[in-house]
Amino acid sequence: MKLSRNVLVGSLAVSGMVLGALAPAVTAQAAKTSGVVDSTTGEVSQTKDASGMENAGQLGNTDSKLAIAYTNADNSVTGPAAAYSNASVNVVSGVLILDQVPDFNFGTAASGSVKGLVDNSKGSQNTSNTTATDGTAAVDGNDKGALQVIESRNALSGFTVSASLGSFQDAKGNAVVGSNDAKDPFILNLNPANMTLNGKDYMNSTTPFQTAKANIATTDKEAAPVMAVAEGQTGYTTGTYAADLNTGDLVSLSVPSGINAGEQKVQSLNSTITWTLAATPKTGAGTDTGTGN
Repeated sequence: MKLSRNVLVGSLAVSGMVLGALAPAVTAQAAKTSGVVDSTTGEVSQTKDASGMENAGQLGNTDSKLAIAYTNADNSVTGPAAAYSNASVNVVSGVLILDQVPDFNFGTAASGSVKGLVDNSKGSQNTSNTTATDGTAAVDGNDKGALQVIESRNALSGFTVSASLGSFQDAKGNAVVGSNDAKDPFILNLNPANMTLNGKDYMNSTTPFQTAKANIATTDKEAAPVMAVAEGQTGYTTGTYAADLNTGDLVSLSVPSGINAGEQKVQSLNSTITWTLAATPKTGAGTDTGTGN
């Protein structure tokens, strides 16, 4: 399962994947009232409908009635009002889903510096670099910094999310490198972030499980493990595993020296981050702050 993300420097961003299904059809139900307003006098009386309530129409519509819970002057006669809202959910079973991945925006950075994350917006994307290496649109990222996996398999065999960083390109689609790309490439630095399970801290006894520390270079030949849960790990169960990569102390970008050396120039550069979810965890990916997994 693979996701592509877009990254920008000067404005750096990453994209993410959203999975969903068609929602079931919902039968329309209008609000109901036990009080009826006389259109001439404005006086309120109790409905004569045998059910004790009558249709009031959709709440907020200009041609709808008010949904009145009727009471008479001395509260000896009362009636209810009702309104209807919708609850929906997509239920998944037996599958492992890469549900969310983050965008990263590093704002403006000097060549030869390390720049902390500004926010998780897409920044200024170059139209020349809007697709991943497999040709799919690099538009999957979210603006909250969320990295999220949904585990719904019966056999809890573990999983790993890995990331790789593509080359940074200018507006013409040309790769931009420093004076020594082999030794001084662009590097996406990810520090350990606390993980949650179903919205609550995912703990190993008294210490939180965390994502892995990763330094992901554009020159790396293999993806780096970022989040992992191992078979038999404490508290491992079905649910939503997440981490927020949304602060400068957790995410930074090392910008190589020698970019546009000797020139006065401002460039918006973009890269694609590819996030890959695999069912088999790699050793050392995803640890807690104490005893490990």
